[in-house]
Formats: sequence, structure tokens, C-alpha cells
Amino acid sequence: MISALLIIILLWIGIFFNKAGYYLYLWQVKEYRFRRFLAELKEPGGFAIIINRGFAITALLLIGVIVFPLWPLFYSVTLLYFLEFLLLSWRLIAGQSKLPVFTVKSLLLFLLSFGIPFLGLVYVPFGTPRDRLIYLLIADIAAPLIVTFFVILLKPFTYLAKQYIVAQAKARRRAFRNLTAIGISGSVGKTSTKEFLAHILGTKFKVAKTREHQNTEIGAARALLGMRRGTEVFVAEMGAYHKGDIKEISDVVKPAIGIITSLGYEHLALFGSLEATIETELELAYILPSDGTLIVNWDNEYIKKALQDKPPKPRVLTYSTHDKSADLYASDIKEGLETLSFTMHYKGKSEHLEVQLLGKHNVSNILAAAMAGLHLGMKLKDIASAASTLESLAHTMKFYHGIGQMVIIDDSYNASMEAVKAGFAHAKRYKERTRVVIMPSLIELGDKAQDFHKEIGKAAGEIFDFAFITDKKYESAFIAGWKEGGGDATHLFFRSDPTLLAKTLEQIVDEKTLILIEGRVPRAIASMLLHHFYV
Repeated sequence: MISALLIIILLWIGIFFNKAGYYLYLWQVKEYRFRRFLAELKEPGGFAIIINRGFAITALLLIGVIVFPLWPLFYSVTLLYFLEFLLLSWRLIAGQSKLPVFTVKSLLLFLLSFGIPFLGLVYVPFGTPRDRLIYLLIADIAAPLIVTFFVILLKPFTYLAKQYIVAQAKARRRAFRNLTAIGISGSVGKTSTKEFLAHILGTKFKVAKTREHQNTEIGAARALLGMRRGTEVFVAEMGAYHKGDIKEISDVVKPAIGIITSLGYEHLALFGSLEATIETELELAYILPSDGTLIVNWDNEYIKKALQDKPPKPRVLTYSTHDKSADLYASDIKEGLETLSFTMHYKGKSEHLEVQLLGKHNVSNILAAAMAGLHLGMKLKDIASAASTLESLAHTMKFYHGIGQMVIIDDSYNASMEAVKAGFAHAKRYKERTRVVIMPSLIELGDKAQDFHKEIGKAAGEIFDFAFITDKKYESAFIAGWKEGGGDATHLFFRSDPTLLAKTLEQIVDEKTLILIEGRVPRAIASMLLHHFYV
């Protein structure tokens, strides 16, 4: 019995280590925000993250150990843990394990979540091996609660640490009296606009910007603290998950210029309604100083209506991909398979440019950046010259030549309806190819989720020959839409296992296939695709 218990303990250590890492990964992805974590649980099948087959089997074994004789169940637990350990080991080797990016915060949470239960196992004076086994099973079942407990426990301390960093950043911001700060908000397009703007302005000014994925108050604070002396322009991406987020970031950044890229249904599950989404994302328009400047996408009807109903105090500059009444507008937009060209018009002057970017939506992102550059005194000609050297961001409509003449487009950074539509629209241009899309369900769409996924399925059925969906959250909606769009029912697959997905793909693709990786596809799958088919 003692030797069997020792084996169980060793297996439990490996399993609990992985489980603690997985649940901490989920919290980190949701930025330790309870509303976002709860929104994930409310997704179809969301509670399966916690209450799944493994949970049920472990719970039954726990009841058995408490109620029935011990010996047979020792062997059952050993077998269960051995099989689970093999599965987790295989996932780790295959690169499918989901573990957090280890920062000071996540490492501390991990050490507490794993270390405290382990210390309890070592130092608590259990009466019998049966008591120790009960402890192991309870800890196993309670893994998500244990991680959540320490996330909550550290909240006051992380809050104080955050406030300290923010206070330092505010002091540093005050020291840069001549710094021009630009804030960028909106439902989609923030990151691309930020990077394009920093690139264009960087040809004339010394520019600093918020780092990738860091669009919160603390992200802006860290970027400000990392600014070099002599920085002239600071560009901050501003994400919003509830009312007041934009104001918090603005209190740190003090933007004189604001850019609002787009408004839509993204994160609807968090805001509760489209009206609340619009109100939250538009906070930037009413936070800017009266002598500031607001730059907005005049193609977005939600922005146009909101500003007409409630005009902001700052000066408003507009840009559009077609509306000649806008301050800056584009014409002659032409999408190539690997390039994008158009003409910019501003105050009677025009400049034509061609960029190595994919997707018509990037015209809007470039125009937003160009409008800010023009406002800061750059010439249209210089902006066009700087924009001509723009490159795709990683995992954002990134073009790859695959085996032979195969084409792979990696758009796995984005996770919005607008991004999906843009990716689909570009894929439609590859008319002489077998077109394949690989994507997950979208998240945080609230009560519009079923309708939107049916819409995506329909569009996919009209454009693609094959579709692979990497989860089953909205399986019925995808299927209904796919059929409505004329897709072959035998060409729609739901695959979450990278190996199985690759085997199925190998039977479909050839040298003239287009593969679009759209949305937040699990990194293991995206990496597998590039490894298998990219040369």
C-alpha cells in the first residue's frame, strides 16, 4: 500500500503542477479580470474547463475512497493518475500544454498554487494512507479553486504594486513637459494603427509606444517608465473592458491627441449592450482637453452618429476610405495578392502609395496614422514614403509561401468579427486555389454569439472549400451557416487536436492551396501548420 501511495503522490505532483499552470494560464489570458473569466465560463461548454470527465472520475474515486474499502481503489487511483500523467506528458512534448508566461506575478501565483498544497502533503500529519489519498483527490478536484483563491488573495498586494508603478509613471510623465501623447481606442485596429503610427512618426520624431498586448493602465505606465530621454511623441494603445478603463489610462498618459479606430460588437459579453460598448470606447473623445484633437474613422456609422448626437470639445479630424467629405480620404484602392495600393487625398494634395500589406482594412489603419502625422506637421509626401515601408505585424495577415506554390496567411492575432470579415474578403481573391480556413469560435459576443457564428459559417461556406473549427462551442451555428452558404457538409471539420488536424489537412492540400489561419487559433495548431506546410 505504501509503495502504491508513493507512486500516486509522484504522479499527482506532475498532474497538479500541470493543472495549476493551466488554470493560471486562463487567468493570465483574461488579465486576472473576474468579469472576463466569468464571461469565458458562460461560453457554451465553458464550465467544461472545470467540470469535465476527469473531474467526474476523480470525484467518484474520492467518494469511493471515503465510503468503500481502500485497497481496490488504491489501484484505481494509480491507474487513473498514470493514464492522466501519460496524456499530459504527451501534450507537453507535442507543445499543446497551456502554461502562463512567467512574470513576477504569475510565478508567485504559481508557486503559491502548487507549493502550498504540496507542503500540506509533506508536513500535515495524516493518520493513515487513506487520509493522505483523500487529501490528494480533494486537492486535485479543487485545483481551479486553489488557483482562484490565490489570485484573489494577491489582489490587494498587486493593486498596491500597480498603484506604485502608476504613481511613478505619472511623475515621469509630468517631467516630459513637451511630450505629445497620442491615445488610440476602438473595438478593432488599435494595435495595427499604433504600430503604423509609431513607424511613420519615427521618421521625424523620437517616438515611444506601449508594448505588444499591453493596452491597460499598467501597460501604459511601464512604457512611460521605459521612455528614453528626448522622447517627443508617446503612442498608447488603450483597451477597454468596462467603463472607466480609458479614463484610467488617460490619467497616466495625458493624451493631447486621440484616435478612435472603430466601434462594434466586440466584447459585448463584458459590456452587456452595444450602447454600453460605444459609450465606453468613446470615453477618449470626452477626456481629451478642449485644445486637443480627436481623429476618428468617418466610415464607422456608430462613431459618426455618437459624435453628432454629443459633439466633443476637442477639434475633430476625420479619415475615410471613400468619403470625400473627410479631412483625409483614400481613392483607387487596389488589393493585390501580396500588396495593397491606394491614393491619399488631403487639402487638395494627393500621394499614391503601395505597401506590402494584405487586406483593405489596413487602408483605414494607415489613414488614421497618416492623419495624426499630418496634424503633427508632417508632409503628405513624407508620410507616403514612410508608409511604403510598413510591414505586417506578427500573426496579422502575415503572408507565407508554403510548399511549392501553397500560400499560408497567418491572421491569428485578431479575434473580432471585423478581422474575420477582412480575412475572408482577402481569401476570396484567390479564385484559382483550393481555399481552406482554420479558426476558433470568437469570444465575448454575448447574446449575439449564435447569430454571429452562423453568419461566419455562411460566409465561410460561400468562400472556402474546407473549414476547420478548433472547438465546438458554436458547432450547430457553424454547421447551419456553412450549409446555408453552400458549403459541402463533409468539408466542415471540428478539430482541436493538432496532430489529427494535420493528418486531415494532408489529405486535402496541394501546392495550389490557400490556408487562412484566422482568429485566436491555439498556438500549437498555428505552429504545427507552419512547421508542416511552410518552407
